[in-house]
Amino acid sequence: MHDDFDVRSSTPSPESRSRVVWDRDAGREWRVWLADCRNVPGSRSSHCLIFDSGTAMRRVWGPPEDWHALPDGELLALMERGLR
Repeated sequence: MHDDFDVRSSTPSPESRSRVVWDRDAGREWRVWLADCRNVPGSRSSHCLIFDSGTAMRRVWGPPEDWHALPDGELLALMERGLR
């Protein structure tokens, strides 16, 4: 196996783990995680945040480095700004 293709990690960093955010206004739960987009053709940035509710998916390009520390409301606002 080539190390370049081994994406497993024994201890994932907080930035790479997903987190769950509750959108009270929409009554929807979002699972959010950081995706590496360096090898994705047409990507707008090297990384993006994926918001997945199970029935909808959103992508935020070029998220702030401290996204994992943002309060739920700020994270949801970041997603909403990405829709405009």
